Amino acid sequence: MTESESLQLFCWHAFKNPLPPEDFVEISESLVTYAQGLPLALEVWGSFLYKRSIVEWKSFIERLKQIPHDSIVEKLRISYDGLPDDTTKETFLDIACFLEGLDKEDVSKVLSSCGFFPEIGINVLIEKSLVTINESNQLSLHNLIRDMGREIVRRESKYPGDRSRLWDPDDIRDLITRHKGGEKVEALKLVEPVFKDMCVSTKVFSEMKNLRLLQIDHLTLQGSFKDIFKELRVLSWHGCHLEHLPSDLHLDKLVILDVKHSSFKDSPSTKHLRCLKILDLSYCESLVRTSDFTGSPMLEKLLFRGCSSLTEVHSSIEYLEVLVYLDFTGCKKLKGLPESICKLKSLEKLYLNDCTNLQQLPADMGNLRRLTALYAMGTSIKQLPVSCGLLKNLQLLEVGNGCKILQPKSRLSVISSFLASKDHDTLPSSIINLPALEVLKVPFFNLCQSDIPNCLGRLFSLEVLDLSGNNFHSLPLTLSHLSKLKTLSLYGCPNLLMLPNLPCNLEELCTRNCRSLEMLPDLSSANRLQLLDFCDCSKLVEIRGLENLKYLKYMNAIGCMLRKNPLAEGFFKANSALNGVNVFLHCDEIPSWLSYRVVGSSISLIVPQYMEQEFLGMIVWAICGPQGEHCVGTPIAIITDLTNGIEYPLFGVDIAVRYESYAWVSYMPRRHFKRPIKGGEKMMVSIKEHHSSKEGLGKKFGVHLLFATSPKGKSFLSSRL
Repeated sequence: MTESESLQLFCWHAFKNPLPPEDFVEISESLVTYAQGLPLALEVWGSFLYKRSIVEWKSFIERLKQIPHDSIVEKLRISYDGLPDDTTKETFLDIACFLEGLDKEDVSKVLSSCGFFPEIGINVLIEKSLVTINESNQLSLHNLIRDMGREIVRRESKYPGDRSRLWDPDDIRDLITRHKGGEKVEALKLVEPVFKDMCVSTKVFSEMKNLRLLQIDHLTLQGSFKDIFKELRVLSWHGCHLEHLPSDLHLDKLVILDVKHSSFKDSPSTKHLRCLKILDLSYCESLVRTSDFTGSPMLEKLLFRGCSSLTEVHSSIEYLEVLVYLDFTGCKKLKGLPESICKLKSLEKLYLNDCTNLQQLPADMGNLRRLTALYAMGTSIKQLPVSCGLLKNLQLLEVGNGCKILQPKSRLSVISSFLASKDHDTLPSSIINLPALEVLKVPFFNLCQSDIPNCLGRLFSLEVLDLSGNNFHSLPLTLSHLSKLKTLSLYGCPNLLMLPNLPCNLEELCTRNCRSLEMLPDLSSANRLQLLDFCDCSKLVEIRGLENLKYLKYMNAIGCMLRKNPLAEGFFKANSALNGVNVFLHCDEIPSWLSYRVVGSSISLIVPQYMEQEFLGMIVWAICGPQGEHCVGTPIAIITDLTNGIEYPLFGVDIAVRYESYAWVSYMPRRHFKRPIKGGEKMMVSIKEHHSSKEGLGKKFGVHLLFATSPKGKSFLSSRL
């Protein structure tokens, strides 16, 4: 990073502003110098100094001066030392040594059970840039921050058994082989393959009276479990060799039990798991049935993902009054769910994807009033219970086969019962009670025209609609009323003839392989479209309104027998601010309006002398095709500015087609050129397949320099080298 960029980054964290206040200019510049361009240090130090006085800033710098120049970990530790209390420090060390990568909410449950205050502590760590939350809501640390935390623990003692947390395999081996010590150990994480299937006596843990967090994946334990693990809050034991939890194992304070890929035939008895909140039995392939759940009334998450032998769910599941998350994904032998599941008044998410033998849902599913998401793709469900219309908080509904069309009688009749109404003056009660539905996916359910109600457009919250693989021939005119709809997927609808006007905020439209589709509406009304996939719509002959799609990034119209080329120079001029666009068309000629055209795969040219501000961008147009049996992968154009010694790669998209020829069209706007194009530059443009050193992907090739107004009296063609 440059000094200017470093100062700006530091100031954003220290002052929430790109520039420092006048009184802090000099001292800010000094700190930036100390950071040596390391973004992490700039973020951590800035966050630490936020809202502190100039006196505290000067004290901070004095402490930095005492640290060796190359010891970045020590410099970062200043932020740890400045944390407000011991509880926050302990929270940080737990995350650095054990809890990194776990869901933030799950970590909060664990830390709360330890007497910490995670709602405050985690937020402080985030504010100080010591911890971040990724897109999956998992806790994440920079490697240097993690190293800093672990170094703090290492310095607690030379002997591993006298440290609070252990993760290093050598340190753990030392503790295991000595069979003594460990009184101070609170967290132990053993995940190295070298310990897989290693047999260890339970006596090793007898002195670890303070052990709270334990991960011992694939480790074999032998001996009595009496009087060990009494303080345990987390037990992660992937590949546990036991068929049942030992009767003398009392985990009264356990919050998370994670035994993925284990040998259990029944789910663990919950008799001594009164505080358990998360039970993960995913991929326990020998698990046939679940046990009685009455012993764990605090369960909030229950996972049986990939339990391919599971056939029976105990009816006592109804007593899990605070259960919010239930996952049966991939339980291929599960044929049904107990009616008692409908009494889970707190359930929010239910996963049933790939339960291939699941034929129906309980009749009273509508009683799950807090349900927000129901995933049931890849099941044998033929009809949803009518009571589902009572799921007023439902935001996502996915039901379908997803791989093949079901038998004609296997229609999702519930969609009609939800939505259809002959009384145009009154909405049916079921639709009124689905105001929150945001995602509706019912692919490959053999829906015919009568199953698509005219009032579809009244699902006003809908953002994603997937009706792929069904047999209707049109969609209702009310489709355009779905003002929040962003994605419409109609892949492989063989009878679809036409589409009505599209919703104004639609961003993605897919009608790929709709071989009867003849007519599209003018796309101008949906001018926020970014992705269009019309591939193999063989009867589609016209695409109107492209010139108004200023956000378009991708369009595939290979296999469409268009009467005329939908891309004229006017399209690119109207959308010259595009970030870049990739278009694939079914054609074998370069349009005559392109200034440079050759048979082959490369062009050399000289940019005409013209006003810099008039240059808008460069259009690359290539006629491509497979070489023999080779299926074309990702095309790439290399634009080389020979005058300035700069190379610009322009990537296409991997479409893997076998057509004899097709056109790849790509546009590179002016701002993507590192040096302003002033005229007179010598350019070479060539096309090849990505990851291949050979040119020759293109059969014919064209390049066009786009200007706001055409240069008068100048011939582009004469500029060719």
